[in-house]
Amino acid sequence: MNKLTKTWLFSVILTIVCLTSMSGQINIGGIVTDKLGMPLPGATIIEKGTKNATATDLDGKFQIKVSAQSSVLEASYIGFVKSVFKVGTKNEINFTLNEDISTLNEVVVIGYQTVKKSDVTGSVSKINTEKLSEIPSNSIEGLLQGRVSGLVISNSSDDPGAALNVRIRGASSFTATTPLIVVDGFPLGDAGNLKQINPADIVSVEVLKDASAASIYGSRGANGVILVTTRRGKEGKSEFNFTAITSLSSFASKFNIFSNPVDLAITTDEARVNGGLLPIYIGGPDVNGTYYPSVGEIRKGYPTTDYVNYVYRNPVNHNYNFSAYGGSEKTKYNFGLNFNTQDGIVRANELSKVTVSFGIDQKLSEKVSLSTNLNFSRGDRNDNGGLSFNRNMLFPLYNEDGSYYKFAQNDFDNPAALTALRKNEAKTLDLISSSILLWQITDGLKFKSQFNYSLGSSIQDRYFPNTYTQLGFEGNGVGFIDNFQSQRVVVDAYFTYHKNFKEIHDFTLLAGYSSEYFEQRTSQLRGQDFVNDVLGAGNLSLGKEQRVSNDLASNTLQSAISRFNYGFKDKLLFTFTGRVDGSSKFGVNNQYAFFPSGAISWKMQNEKFIKEGLPFVNELKPRLSYGIVGNQAIGNFETLNRLGQGRFFTNGSFATTIGPAIISRNGNFIESRGLGNPDLKWETTKILNFGLDFSGFNRRLDVIIDLYNKTTKDLLVDSSLPPTSGFDFVRINAGEIENKGIEIAVNYKLIKKADFNLSAGIIFNKNANKVISLGPPSKTSVLSDEFGNQFRFTGTNYRDQYRSRVNVFAIDQPINVFYGAKVRGIIQSEAEGLTYGLTGAAAQPGEFLYEDLNGDGVIDPFGKDRTIIGDPNPDFSASFTLDATYKKWDLAVLFNGSFGGEVVNINQFSTGAGGGQANNLLSRWTPDNRSNDFPSLRQNRSVAFSDWWIQDASFVRIQNLRIGYNLPTDQIKFFTKAKIYFSGDNLYSFTNYKGVDPEVNIEGIDENSVPRLRRYSLGIQLSF
Repeated sequence: MNKLTKTWLFSVILTIVCLTSMSGQINIGGIVTDKLGMPLPGATIIEKGTKNATATDLDGKFQIKVSAQSSVLEASYIGFVKSVFKVGTKNEINFTLNEDISTLNEVVVIGYQTVKKSDVTGSVSKINTEKLSEIPSNSIEGLLQGRVSGLVISNSSDDPGAALNVRIRGASSFTATTPLIVVDGFPLGDAGNLKQINPADIVSVEVLKDASAASIYGSRGANGVILVTTRRGKEGKSEFNFTAITSLSSFASKFNIFSNPVDLAITTDEARVNGGLLPIYIGGPDVNGTYYPSVGEIRKGYPTTDYVNYVYRNPVNHNYNFSAYGGSEKTKYNFGLNFNTQDGIVRANELSKVTVSFGIDQKLSEKVSLSTNLNFSRGDRNDNGGLSFNRNMLFPLYNEDGSYYKFAQNDFDNPAALTALRKNEAKTLDLISSSILLWQITDGLKFKSQFNYSLGSSIQDRYFPNTYTQLGFEGNGVGFIDNFQSQRVVVDAYFTYHKNFKEIHDFTLLAGYSSEYFEQRTSQLRGQDFVNDVLGAGNLSLGKEQRVSNDLASNTLQSAISRFNYGFKDKLLFTFTGRVDGSSKFGVNNQYAFFPSGAISWKMQNEKFIKEGLPFVNELKPRLSYGIVGNQAIGNFETLNRLGQGRFFTNGSFATTIGPAIISRNGNFIESRGLGNPDLKWETTKILNFGLDFSGFNRRLDVIIDLYNKTTKDLLVDSSLPPTSGFDFVRINAGEIENKGIEIAVNYKLIKKADFNLSAGIIFNKNANKVISLGPPSKTSVLSDEFGNQFRFTGTNYRDQYRSRVNVFAIDQPINVFYGAKVRGIIQSEAEGLTYGLTGAAAQPGEFLYEDLNGDGVIDPFGKDRTIIGDPNPDFSASFTLDATYKKWDLAVLFNGSFGGEVVNINQFSTGAGGGQANNLLSRWTPDNRSNDFPSLRQNRSVAFSDWWIQDASFVRIQNLRIGYNLPTDQIKFFTKAKIYFSGDNLYSFTNYKGVDPEVNIEGIDENSVPRLRRYSLGIQLSF
């Protein structure tokens, strides 16, 4: 081989080596395990500084080609610390990953202190709200729907600022069922409409469900507690964030009303004739002088008004957030600004709100620090109220001269007139502030004092014009100015001492004092009988008559709090909590109450037999707790005798009456008030809870199960009194309610790869509610029927349509069950009606055939033939979430469902102009259509409440769908994050319910004939 050949071969070999080095031909294999040697499938292996990556298989093994011996491989896995290894000359590299201590030591707020998540002994659910900020919502409660086991949230209104129904583990009281909401240690009141706090400022939410967790709040925690933590400043370079969300809404379903005026005319006349009245669609004026065209005229073409499109619109909402965080070692700050505008679904209804938050954490010395938080919100709302969308489509909006059309003197429903002339405007101001002093006295002893103050105020202008509103017509124009102001002061001061002995004994003792003062003032100015409507409520003194009323109420709560936590070898954990509450609402006989609780848990994963025998177990912790919480949900002064007051306009002037009994003045009445009860005491709720926390398979699978039994005694209820007493009721302690249930939350990381992650979660809630006792029987309070039912009618659910209340509290039944008659079918002939002993109109063909439930041969659907006929409480609820990320994309879907609950569809057969559900009215009984499903049309029919109106309200809803894309910021140094996303809410409901929407109020009564909204949102997030 000559020299030239040797040189050529050497060059070829050198070139091959170089090309191999540059083209990633070094093969590296290995395995990734945890410290116990268990493989980690789906772990990511990446060549640092490149996009070259792979993932381990089911056995934790991987293969990757790297570019050079100088390459560095990095192994990562969720819940574990990353590990790096330089390739060098090795072809096999094995990684051993250690669990991320920061993940294991995640902090959970439990009220007055924080603990590691692994050390929680009670039933506490934590939700990190980072992803939820992409969902447009005015309150944090709306974001939690379907995301927390045991927490059931329902939304029955799409009006701007409407409150939500919030329950934790069922209803345990007749007077109060809503959990307490606490923001940064400040108990603000009942959950459901936390409008003062910007949801974008919230970083985490904890839900306290059992007595061990909630009893630290004593009488405030009977219905559970929702703890909200907002963002704080941090040390380092300032960070700025901006988000903008625009939402467009439309109806999720169609209106079920008449669109054909011929159908309207035919059914209206048919109902009138069957009710013994003359038809009106005959081509002439009625008794009021209103012209009604004949059916023939309508068929030829008659002008109509589309009231739906006039009254309603597709609302547009805008939400803008700006925040800044930063600080130094001694001073940290946070600032937030939110501007939110909402169009109401009804024209002229709108809401705008500005929220400003500011916080500063100042280190005064090595042992003393001071934190201050301020939150200010200003809202402007125009609520023009409901407008008649199912008004007779043959009526115009305007007369030929441009004035507003009225078909009769008592027509007060013209939406054009009400939109232009009726006013209802409110301005609100809310201030929430707190100052926290923390003193680290010694290494284990610290003192914390928190001063909280909130101020809420509103002023509302209302005016009802003459001619076009009923109240204004009766008073020749009536205006109101309503003023409201409330303030709450809460002061907490407590010591916390922590000590650990040789890593064996670990205990924390908390002891302190809490004081709360609440005051509310209201006033109303009223003027009426104005010369004209020009100024509205702008100058009430111009009215010939004025009236002033005001009210002042206040109460205090004094409390002593204590909690003792003990841990043995980081295996056995004990928690003992006690709180003494004293409330000014109760008399001296029972002013104070003690609320204790205890809990124990066992961190079995730290036992040797679990580590060695079940190495796939990362966490296995059974929990057991028992405790007592209370309820003081009564008004002020109910231990004292109260007088009633009435003030009304009569004979050209206002008259006032004061007294203990009902007093009549020209047909006007005052409400008599209650007899005082100095022995009135707290409701008490005892909660037994067994839970199990499991995490396994390298924390890919997490399961939380809770079983509970919650019993509430000494319910605060009203007992009616005979008129001879001079009072109408007395508040007493009587009755008992039980809630039993199971909660299951499962989350599983299905796929974990370098560029693709997929996880799924399921939440299941089943709560069985039952009334155990109602107290002593009474002719006016606790009633008995012929079927052995003992029940109490609820006080607010009287319906004129049925001439009765529809919900009752009945012994051995869930709360709010439906009470009424049962329908066998529709009477097909007069002979059939007579067979059942019916007479008159009730025996006519096309009428409801009610069942003779008591078997006495007389059908009495308004009296003796009534019983329990339905239950609005669902058998269970569930939700399913799916979260995925692919490279720079992310996707999240939430399905939310309720199963087994029933709803009263109160509009399914309403007659009159516009009708109720049009398809049902067209399916009515007639001699040619002998329906056994729908009765005939008859105006002024006496309809008994019955199971015919009750429908299954089970549903599964696509609650939310989010798709986001993280824009590349490598080339844009100014931004650290840029993301655009799309969000859809209430996208589709799978249900057999025949009404507008199956999600209604907690009483299960669907009175809304307006479909729910479907919302589409587009947002952008920028960080710099």
